Amino acid sequence: NGLPPRLKVANIKTGKIEVEHDLDCIQPADPRTIHPQFRRVRMTADGHYLVPYLNLHKVVEYDKDFNVVWTFGTNDVPAGMKFSPWAAIRLKNGNTLITSESGNAQIEVNPDKKIVWLLKNEELPEPYQLRPAPQSVTRLANGDTILASRGGNGKGPQLVEVTPDQKVVW
Repeated sequence: NGLPPRLKVANIKTGKIEVEHDLDCIQPADPRTIHPQFRRVRMTADGHYLVPYLNLHKVVEYDKDFNVVWTFGTNDVPAGMKFSPWAAIRLKNGNTLITSESGNAQIEVNPDKKIVWLLKNEELPEPYQLRPAPQSVTRLANGDTILASRGGNGKGPQLVEVTPDQKVVW
């Protein structure tokens, strides 16, 4: 986050910054409003970057040269659903798994932007609903999905594991 927002890739073995690039997007000019620019940028297997923009309400995939190759945003979610992506990861099947903080949902979309899996927070049994909201998600090798939040309205982390048919198992 910053003015301008900048993506950096660091080699954790050498400590060297291997990629540094200003992200070309409309951002607020007020430094007090940069906190919600983006979160949890991930690199895909082909070296692209998935950037979840909280305040722009979209996920943007950039290629290695920072050309936009794919986006998923507010216009792609069901009508009336809020969308502010906190995290996005590319799955081995080519789909993208996205956590929408304001939408209180986990969304899996295919490359054509069709939603193939959607789990809204309120669909979980009440004791397992993420509080205050989901912030990250990952897919396990067995097909289950781990949902994560800072939990307890900030009192501690919360993790919930659900099956592909959205049953809580842990």
